[in-house]
Amino acid sequence: MTNFHEVIAALIDGERVDPDGLKEALARPEGREYLVDLLALRELTSEQSWPTMGAVSGRMTGRRVRWLATAAAVVMASALGGYVAGHHTGLAPVSDVQRAIEASATPALVTLTPPAPTRVIRLDPGVDWQEGGGGIVK
Repeated sequence: MTNFHEVIAALIDGERVDPDGLKEALARPEGREYLVDLLALRELTSEQSWPTMGAVSGRMTGRRVRWLATAAAVVMASALGGYVAGHHTGLAPVSDVQRAIEASATPALVTLTPPAPTRVIRLDPGVDWQEGGGGIVK
């Protein structure tokens, strides 16, 4: 892409453009063709009604504001309800729970033996597999 492409694209995007650069870009036939192509492309995409930032921010009225306020109220009510329910159920603090777990842990749990195997598989070298040289082959 050349410099005149960037100047014309900036003009179409609504960016600030150097007037002399724009004159040079539009003096070329390919610059004018590029401008027409960009305008046609913008026309095609605008017919598909893609929302722009101005259109999206303009819709933040009425029903959407009420919906967001309702959603925020539901979140706050559920958080407050969860806090109150947890506070009134009498759940033990974390430190009491940790002490109960430590008191119930006995050394017998550590010395448990595994169960006896139900089936033993024997693998004999040379019968069930062949030893290879291994390593890197040069």
